Amino acid sequence: MSYASAVWVRTVRVAVAAIAVGAIVLVGSARLAVGPKRPGRLRSGALVGNLWTDPKGRLWLFFDQQLGDPQGRITDWWMRCDDPDAAAPAWTEPVLFAEGCTLNKPTVLASGDWLLPVSDWHAQTARVYASTDEGASWSERGSVRFPDWEFDERAAVSYPDGCEGPDGLIHILYDWNRHTDAEILLATFREADVLAGKAVSPNTTLRRLVNKATGPKP
Repeated sequence: MSYASAVWVRTVRVAVAAIAVGAIVLVGSARLAVGPKRPGRLRSGALVGNLWTDPKGRLWLFFDQQLGDPQGRITDWWMRCDDPDAAAPAWTEPVLFAEGCTLNKPTVLASGDWLLPVSDWHAQTARVYASTDEGASWSERGSVRFPDWEFDERAAVSYPDGCEGPDGLIHILYDWNRHTDAEILLATFREADVLAGKAVSPNTTLRRLVNKATGPKP
């Protein structure tokens, strides 16, 4: 059996499910399940679902879909529910809008444009997609290649969260080997370090242990 996760938003329960011997795994009495249609044990499936309510009160589900092809591609999709508080909420058909993976929700600018970050790990590119028609269509607005410097070059590094302080110091929290070592680490550095491809500035700290889970591993 594969995995599944669920989340409650208003009156709608959504299960984002992976494939398990050709069947979608449901959680409880889920009203909507998003998963792959391919049978078998291919590396395909829906993952990383993000629910978001837009300024008009419409509920959006942005999710990534592994295609199960030899290239291991991941694609970005959205679905929308215009009346999420209805007794029987209705969802639009899924719409493919980008290749890549998004872990976040849109940001609405003062101009009315919506921005959504999309990363293409195969191309080592971070991109920004924009919508000028409240999500009906999306197009790439800009991109940047991942820098050559890796502040932690080990495998199994994931889920970074970062911010830049008033003094220009960049703080990144991230997981390392979250299923075994289960560590959360901190890196602090400056833009000069990224441009140089190595630690060259003061106050640079790498792999500082913040937390380590010591409970039973699943």
